Amino acid sequence: MTKLFYSALMLISLACLLNSCQSARSTGEGKTKSGYKYTIHEKGNGQTPVPGDYVFFEMEILGEDNSQLQNMKNLQRMPVMQIPESINKNAIANPIQDLLAISSVGDSVTLFIPIDSIPNPPQNLQGFSHVQYVVCVRDKMDKAGYDAKMEQEKQEAEKARAEMAEQATVIAPFVAEVLNDYKAGKLDKEVITHDSGLKYIIHKEGTGRLAKDGENVEAHYYGINFDSGEMFDNSYRAGRAFSFPLNQGRVIRGWDVGFGLITEGTEATFIIPYQMAYGEAGRSGIPPKADLVFHVNFLQIL
Repeated sequence: MTKLFYSALMLISLACLLNSCQSARSTGEGKTKSGYKYTIHEKGNGQTPVPGDYVFFEMEILGEDNSQLQNMKNLQRMPVMQIPESINKNAIANPIQDLLAISSVGDSVTLFIPIDSIPNPPQNLQGFSHVQYVVCVRDKMDKAGYDAKMEQEKQEAEKARAEMAEQATVIAPFVAEVLNDYKAGKLDKEVITHDSGLKYIIHKEGTGRLAKDGENVEAHYYGINFDSGEMFDNSYRAGRAFSFPLNQGRVIRGWDVGFGLITEGTEATFIIPYQMAYGEAGRSGIPPKADLVFHVNFLQIL
């Protein structure tokens, strides 16, 4: 999650009094208990949460000029917040949690967050007086229902990890073979070199489209060190694919460039120079100036 999102999700405890907001909500505009302005675009016909409920929602963060800063729609895991059961007067106000406490399932609301209320705002917010959080409330659950959902997801995740572990045993030797053949010059005719310095090999061309900047892409990956051939990370051991917004600086530059070049459904190998990976310093498990190799399976655009 970005600094901007974390700034908006500062932990609080609150209990919103519905009668204090009712007249404002009937006009389509109003203020949360903590004083943040909102506008209702669409009023849902679902229930309003009570303290202790968990609220599921989707959200887009837009600049004052309506430019998209972050897209939290169609994510692998939908954002969720619990409405606190008690008030902590010393807690810092959280405007999103404040809004969810008075929203009904099906509501679509824009919350206006002044820049001066965000601690250490990112550079891309310079010049804005506010940002807009477009929140769509999708569902709510009581604590018992939420706990049951989490237990079911835990069991499904354990099963998926076991299945993915089997897939990794097939992918590992394939990636090693690709790297060895590349170093031996056997793949020279298949290698595509991008102006950025990224090199990639298409193993299976997808039938989907190219992703647009800001769209969330979902993929499986298996990463090895170019020099040693040792695996340093892969999505299969987590039992689930990895998703990220394209060209938003959330991943290494080699990924932003690479996934912008291949279509949905493509399987490929990225050979990423260290300048487009973790640079001269490296990171935990990756040495300095390490070129990286990733086998990627671009599953879908979310």
